[in-house]
Amino acid sequence: MIVSYISAMFGLMTFTSSFFTVDRDTMLAMGLIRLILGSLLFIAALINIFKGIPDGNLNLIVAVCFGLLMGTNAVIDSMGEGVGILQLIPCGIKLFGGAYMLLLLPALLGRRVYSWISQTCAGAGLVMQAIAGIFEWQWLFYLSGILFLAYGLISIYGGLSAIIPSLKQGPAMEELIGKHKSRQAD
Repeated sequence: MIVSYISAMFGLMTFTSSFFTVDRDTMLAMGLIRLILGSLLFIAALINIFKGIPDGNLNLIVAVCFGLLMGTNAVIDSMGEGVGILQLIPCGIKLFGGAYMLLLLPALLGRRVYSWISQTCAGAGLVMQAIAGIFEWQWLFYLSGILFLAYGLISIYGGLSAIIPSLKQGPAMEELIGKHKSRQAD
């Protein structure tokens, strides 16, 4: 549930920074919040990896890309003119992180549909944001913001459905695909 909350905050903060202009103070605050939450998620990811929980790798990517990388970038950007970072570096990290998340999707077919869609939105959003940063395509940056909004809202649902029994978890993605394949065979 904590990982869902942190993921939701990352998704919603990324959506906000994609669609709205924020001043330097807000950017600094968002950067510091990202660094703190990213550090916590990084520790949780390492614990999951050492326990052998498959979500540890995904949590590590989210912690690095959404928390530590974007947080550091926001703090540096909030310092103003004269201080900057070559945008190709964070874009490359986002591109590889998003591609890794997308390449893991076939291995995640046993997850619930909402969780699988959430990871798809996060991975595709990272790839789009990286490409938008490299080529300076603003429209793609907005599209990635919409995917991050979906990622944030689905993460909220995932956290709530874990603690509220009346919210349905839904079927696994492989069950949904299996039903679709059996209908095509008929």
